[in-house]
Amino acid sequence: MKSRLVDKLETLIVTVLITILVWLWAEAQNVQTYTNQRVQVRFVAPPGQAGQLAITPADPVPVEVSFTTSTGQYDRFRQDVNSHVIEIEVAAPADANGSIQEIALRNRLENAVFRNLGITLEDVSPPQQRVEVYPIETYSLRVEVVSPSGFEIVGSPTAEPAMVELRLPTNLGARAQGMVVNVQLGQQDLQTAAPNEPQTLTVPLSVPRNLESDWTTLLTTQVQVTFTVRKQTDSYVIGRAPIHINAPSLLLSQYRIDLADNQFVRDVEVSGPADVIEAIESGEAKVVAEIRPTIEELESGLTSLPVFFDLPPGVTVQSAVPQVSFTVERLTPDGTIPAP
Repeated sequence: MKSRLVDKLETLIVTVLITILVWLWAEAQNVQTYTNQRVQVRFVAPPGQAGQLAITPADPVPVEVSFTTSTGQYDRFRQDVNSHVIEIEVAAPADANGSIQEIALRNRLENAVFRNLGITLEDVSPPQQRVEVYPIETYSLRVEVVSPSGFEIVGSPTAEPAMVELRLPTNLGARAQGMVVNVQLGQQDLQTAAPNEPQTLTVPLSVPRNLESDWTTLLTTQVQVTFTVRKQTDSYVIGRAPIHINAPSLLLSQYRIDLADNQFVRDVEVSGPADVIEAIESGEAKVVAEIRPTIEELESGLTSLPVFFDLPPGVTVQSAVPQVSFTVERLTPDGTIPAP
């Protein structure tokens, strides 16, 4: 009985060995050489340093590999490698100056993937890849508010916070020195703002163009901008203004002109640039009302004339132009009024 069990066990072992040998023989018959097989390689930071290093090239790099293997192993290659991106770690630079590394691709690819598949690479193209590695550090930049032309801003707009931080590779750090982040106020923002009243808007920030990279990140994405738009035009009603007689001295030596009771114009509305109107209201700028008679008008017996206004630049009268009545007497050569 025992002898029969041993015989069966020996038969089973022989069968298994024969099966393995047949499989190995079949695999050997299916060995082929595969050339220029494309794989994608991405260079990554060491463990724990993701997001702390800027690695160029940032995108996966195509690499062609050649090897000889069985069809079974090739199927594994297609499933496990060809359809995925192979990650290869780079060394972290020693300091902020970064490093330029020449990566020997054949050795690194075998260690990363192919040795585990039992595949020995015969050729890799390109054989090396140049990789630049820089630390990513934090820099502080001042915020500067920029407003479109055509609007007058009272004082200087302010941003809160006035300083923002961004992270970028150290090879761009020199550019960040003294640079500002511009905040652009929109024309619509200023057009709809109430004049002469402080306004506060939330404005998004963007990375300065010459600091842009795949790794540059603003840690503050928006700021509060406070500004005041000066009113462009304004109006003011002058309560009263004296009327002057503006005429050549020869005319005034020949005629005496006496204004009637209305020696003042009243309730005259003027409009113009807001700062000029403000000066008129405070008395710093003057509005002069006057009549300008001519000899022809006086000799014709005319006894009323429209008022002319001598106005600061940009100011216009919005009220109806009043007429001023006056009396005229001709003077004697010595400047006196003739006796009745």
